[in-house]
Amino acid sequence: MSSALEHQPLPSPDKWFAMMGVGLGVFMATLDTSIVNISLPTLAEQFNTSFAIVQWVVLSYALVVTALMLSAARLGDMLDKKKLYLVGLTLFTIGSFLCGLSPTVGWLIGFRALQCLGATLTQALGMAIITEIFPVQGRGRALGIVGGVVSVGIAVGPPIGGILIGLVGWRAVFLVNVPVGILA
Repeated sequence: MSSALEHQPLPSPDKWFAMMGVGLGVFMATLDTSIVNISLPTLAEQFNTSFAIVQWVVLSYALVVTALMLSAARLGDMLDKKKLYLVGLTLFTIGSFLCGLSPTVGWLIGFRALQCLGATLTQALGMAIITEIFPVQGRGRALGIVGGVVSVGIAVGPPIGGILIGLVGWRAVFLVNVPVGILA
């Protein structure tokens, strides 16, 4: 059960610190959605498999987020949103690390689903946390900032993915999330 104090807006410096953590988590999840698309031809080549098989790297992510988003949001209503958000951030970061180490396309698809379980928690709970920590008069601006972060994550994914694949290789597309996840 949540207490009434948990739903009070945070003092000014604390709310912006929380905004940064939520923003980084939401940025990573949306960046990851678009960054992987650019890597599919490289993944098919590296794993010596068909494009139809390698598309499951994207499909597994999409299926998990679609199937679990509402349940994750409801779970956040019943339990501590912040703790669940941090669990999601941790799962996403660990999943990203494991994706980057995947020895086969099958392992990559499975680790991608784990990664998305974490992303689902951050995406479902990020906006709810922002809504709770900002007072009514600043809430619209705060939600607009998070919306902008989502857009930036989606927009910069393909160019960053192309650069990382060209300079470092496909594993960097997933491993880039690890330091950002730790920071967030």
